[in-house]
Order: sequence, then structure tokens, then C-alpha cells
Amino acid sequence: MYLMPRRLLITLAIAGIALCYAGQTHAQRLLAFSSLEFSGSTVAIDPSTNLVYAPMGIGFDASVAVNDGDPASPTFFFTLRKIDLPNDTFPWRIAVNPGTRRGYLTDTQWPRLYVLDLANSTHIDTIPLNQAGWDVAVNTATNRIYLTHTGGRVTVFNGNTMTGEATIDLPYENAIAGRLAVNEATNRIYVTDPFGVVSVIDGTSNTVVATIRFGFSLEAISVNPITNRIYVANSFDRTVTVIKGETNTVEANVFVGSCRGVAVNPRTGRAFVFTPGDGVAMLDGRLTSPTYNTLLSRLDAPIFGFDSAVNVTTNIFYVSSQGFYVVDDPISPPSAITALAQWVSSLNLAQGMQNSLDSKLSNALAALDSVKGGDASTACNKLDSFINAVHAQQDKGQLSSTAARELTNEAELIKSALGCQ
Repeated sequence: MYLMPRRLLITLAIAGIALCYAGQTHAQRLLAFSSLEFSGSTVAIDPSTNLVYAPMGIGFDASVAVNDGDPASPTFFFTLRKIDLPNDTFPWRIAVNPGTRRGYLTDTQWPRLYVLDLANSTHIDTIPLNQAGWDVAVNTATNRIYLTHTGGRVTVFNGNTMTGEATIDLPYENAIAGRLAVNEATNRIYVTDPFGVVSVIDGTSNTVVATIRFGFSLEAISVNPITNRIYVANSFDRTVTVIKGETNTVEANVFVGSCRGVAVNPRTGRAFVFTPGDGVAMLDGRLTSPTYNTLLSRLDAPIFGFDSAVNVTTNIFYVSSQGFYVVDDPISPPSAITALAQWVSSLNLAQGMQNSLDSKLSNALAALDSVKGGDASTACNKLDSFINAVHAQQDKGQLSSTAARELTNEAELIKSALGCQ
């Protein structure tokens, strides 16, 4: 008599339970549109306080709105207070340093950098520049502030002294320095040129160490410091271009439409992608996932905007548009457990190891499908057992550190969605 292999039995069991939970593991939701007193077009987030900063108005009306970004708060997405700016300000891009509680703001008309005390919600200094800044970014590990200028120049300020430290000219003709992103793990700074160039700056030597050419109309850029991947909104080619930071080469072009914004959350390993008029898509950036560099889901909504950012703590995505759209990405635990089991299967592990991991996920899924109406406590315990087994296999050299990190991180996200203690 033929005996069905145990691995197949477990896989079929997971698949059978999963039929009850057909649908996406994640599905973005448009939570709100937060209006501002005056028009604004950019946004920055302090994940340590869950506060959202949005420059708005011009001249006498110029200020920075401070909004509540805590979804558990009764004032979620409402403006809590304002930071007043000088009466001739035309505020533009903003960046924040959660460690020092400082904010940095550029001006579209004047060659100035405004320094904000976020703890006290005040403007405390104005730094003169040689040329108006276009974008601003902060390396919180080194406390260095980077500004781009349309003439192809990047200036570096020491955040401790607020003095200029370096001026970096992009090394090619007719260069335009556009958007910025910082990898704090490697101390690399990435600068887009809308005409199809990304320059890589070494933050230690303040020199350009690589130029990467692709696409046209590069709109935004974001970095995952854990995976060392850089995501660029390549609007004209209608793709998100993924750059491998170790080699400074293009790894993938993922079709999403004429995207304007991209923001990766290193905690979840996923990137939000904003396409004006079409909505928000979710790109898988988990290196060992079977759906790596593909779109996981999409929220179809007539969202229009200019800038975007994600709160890495709450995993809430903001699109600025004279106010800002608020989008989240909740996990469906049953679907997520099913997807995690499929991920394990895709790794082609030894049969005994896969059976061990599969059985724990199957039991977690079965607990959620129990006649009790969903036994979350048992599911949490089984997910803990899965995490312990993954660590044990890593210690034995049977799982790579990357796979182990990503599998356990995914299990922890599911536990959080279940409310595990």
C-alpha cells in the first residue's frame, strides 16, 4: 500500500485550512485624508514619537504642522500644534533626526536651511547657503545633514556644530542633484538625477564612488539598510528600480506604473509604492521570499500627491497632497501563516527540517480555525515554537542567517497582529 509522505500530508493540511482564508496576506487600506490649514506638499516622520511633520503655507502663513501618527490615539492624524517659521519662508523638504530631536527644512526661494527644535516645537536657527536646497536628509548615526542643489551639488553639514563640512560636485556634465536617501549601516548616500542617474557618495570621504545610469524621470528614492537594497521610483519607465548596494548594480525593474513615491520599511521588509491616480502598491523586499521583487498587493484609489514616507514603527504610509493621505497595511494572520509555510517550502530544506517547521505552522493555522472560534493563544505558542526551531537550525548551519532573520521576523509580525504577549 502506498503511504503518502509526511511532508506532503502537512503541506496538504496547510493548503486545506488556507482555503478558508483565501485572499491576500496584506491588503492596504485608506484610513483617512488629513487636511492642513494651508497647502503643503512634503512630509517627514519621527518613528520614536509617532509624530508627522508637514511644512505648509508661505510667507506669513508658513509653518510646520505637527500631526499625531499614533493609530491608538484619539487624535490620530489630527494636527496637534504648529512650528512657526520666519515670515518670508517658502518651506519645502523636511528631514528629522529622532536621536537629537532636530528637524531640517529647505526653502524653495531662499538659500537657507532652517533648524527646528522638535522637542519644543520651535524654529531655533537659520543657516545661510550658497544656493537654495532641493532635498534634505539626515544620517542619524553620524549626525550629518545632506542637502542637494539643482546645479549638481551636495553640501554636508555637521549636525553637532551646524557648520559646513564638505561640498560634493556630481562628476558628470549637466548634473542635477535631486532626491536623497541615506544608508546608515554602510554610510552611503544616494542622490538621484531626474535624467537617469543615481550617484553613490561615501559618507566617510565625502566623495562620489559610483554612478548608476538607468531610466528617466527618477522621482523618489528609499533605502533598506538591513538588506542593502535601494528603491528608486522610475516614473518614465513605469517601474521601481531595485539597486543592489553591495555592487551598485540594478537588480530588478518591477512594473508598477508611473510611480512618484517609494518608501521601504526595513522592519517588515516591504516597500510602499505610490502611483498618482492609481493608488498604493506593496513590493516584497525580503531577500529569501519566493515573491521577492514582486508586487504583493495593490490599493486602487484616486490618490494624488507629491511626496511620501512610511512610519517604520506603525507601518503607516503617508502621501502628501495639500494635506496627506493615510494608508496602512494590516496583516491577516491565517493568510500570513499560509504564506510563511509556502516560503519555507520554497527554501528546499532537508525533509526533516521542513517537516518540523511545517508542522508548527500547520498547528498554528489549525488553532486559528478551531471550533473555539480561533485559539490565538495556542497559535502564538506554535509560532514561538517555529521561531525557536528556526534559530536552532541556524545554529546548526542548516539555515542562512538571512533566511533565519527573515523567517523569524515574519513570524514576529504575525504574532504582533494576533496580539501575542
